[in-house]
Amino acid sequence: MKVYGGNTSVAPTSDDVEQATSVFREELEILKNMFVSYDLTPFIDAECDPIERYRLLTKAAEYVFASIQELHFEGKGASQTVSFKTYFLKTVKRMRAAFDICQPSGELGEEESALAQCFMAIAGFVRKMSGTGDVDTDTMNRAVSRMVEEALKYNQVESILESGEEEDIFSPEYFEKLSDVKMPATKLELLVKMLRKQIKEYSKVNQIAAKTFQEMLEKTIEEYHERRKHLSAEEAGEAQEQASEDIIKIATEQALIILRQMKENRASFRKIGLTFEEKVFYDILISLRDQYNFEYGTDREVDGVIINDKCKALARKVKEIIDTKSSFTDWLNNQNVRNELKLEIKICLVKNGYPPQYSPEVFNKVMEQVENFEEFSGNNTISYYERKSEPVMMAAEEKNAYGAANKTKVSRK
Repeated sequence: MKVYGGNTSVAPTSDDVEQATSVFREELEILKNMFVSYDLTPFIDAECDPIERYRLLTKAAEYVFASIQELHFEGKGASQTVSFKTYFLKTVKRMRAAFDICQPSGELGEEESALAQCFMAIAGFVRKMSGTGDVDTDTMNRAVSRMVEEALKYNQVESILESGEEEDIFSPEYFEKLSDVKMPATKLELLVKMLRKQIKEYSKVNQIAAKTFQEMLEKTIEEYHERRKHLSAEEAGEAQEQASEDIIKIATEQALIILRQMKENRASFRKIGLTFEEKVFYDILISLRDQYNFEYGTDREVDGVIINDKCKALARKVKEIIDTKSSFTDWLNNQNVRNELKLEIKICLVKNGYPPQYSPEVFNKVMEQVENFEEFSGNNTISYYERKSEPVMMAAEEKNAYGAANKTKVSRK
């Protein structure tokens, strides 16, 4: 089959095609057995109503997400036990690699090609739901990609996946869209994917809060998988299916709690009486105080939010220093300005007795948040979050006091 270039051609030889065809048919048979209870004729019948194909696609993807089976996968000379979803995706990958070689040769029948497209479409849908890959021509042909996109529209999840604004996931409209997703396991995959995305975005401005939500999400996922593992392999039929559905429901409820708490956390700056950016530093001050167990101010609870006036005042001062330094042109790339910023913040902390006993560890962690804030404050990341007030400016006499901070304390570092 060397069509071009004679002996220097990179086109597959007849032996290559023969071997690829054999591998393709082996992997296709494995996939058919994995979906033995599914009627795959909507993909085989060219005259079938497209809606039936999309129904099959969404139900098959739900089956992949919900399955608790663990299978042995042979790869790179070693066997490993993997989840049903991982086994399915790996098998489709091997089938597709063989398909790309043997399909152009004309060796495959129409039904074989149609089934290959069916499994590639299911895999593409699964990847997009779980965030393990994009649907594009690198992973499947255009026809299959189109099937996946149509299935997303049919399943009422396309607008959720393509949510561009950070606020969307926290809006009532988002919950309405999510409620339209009728497949429980698919809904959970979507929710986890979007939570990961939003936690990552939140970490760009508020590391400490994002870390808390990340830990909550990972715990939810870990508990979900642990519950699934404990489903008895012998327990069969409706009992096992109901148990699996209950596990998915519990995990979804936990994920929704995290989503609501993130929403409350993002809006809590108003209750505290700070701007959104000031609360970034308020959070790190409160967190480090609790972590290192030292006293600083007095806490009071208002509408479920902890308010500490001393930490509020210090957070405003830290933010004012940043505002002052950021007024310099190209300040992010000016190392001298950045060094001055860090020194002034350290002086500010020492002057205000935070922490009561000098602690390099505490200073370093405050500076980590400062540097994180610096990095993303200039690229509109913060503009995704709601703000109602401008940063509070300090009185001139208080601002001038920075230069008179206790340098003896600073020299102890």
